[in-house]
Amino acid sequence: MLSSQGVPTAVLEADQTVGGIARIVNYRGYLFDIGGHRFFTKWDAVEELWHEILGDKFLARPRLSRIYYRNRFFYYPLRPKDAPFGLGPVEATRMVASYLWAKALPEGPETNREQWVTHRFSRRP
Repeated sequence: MLSSQGVPTAVLEADQTVGGIARIVNYRGYLFDIGGHRFFTKWDAVEELWHEILGDKFLARPRLSRIYYRNRFFYYPLRPKDAPFGLGPVEATRMVASYLWAKALPEGPETNREQWVTHRFSRRP
């Protein structure tokens, strides 16, 4: 986008192959996706840029993400009925209580990632 406006740009890559974790590696005839990533944006300008760069090579794919927890798959983002029916009423109630506790009584200032996650989601997994 900058280069289309006449601004000099440079893209730096530390690896021998361009793409970072958004690439597929061929190792002994087997293909490995380095990262379980797909492109997703809610910004029209960003999507337009990718369409401009890739043209017909831009492939649309359905977006399906799930969480595997206690031998079950849950949709991500969570759907309202997933947690209560998938976890059972006791575990779902414990998780909601833990979440409410974390919101009402946060544990001190956030000085690490664990505290950041706990303050937003709760301590209970």
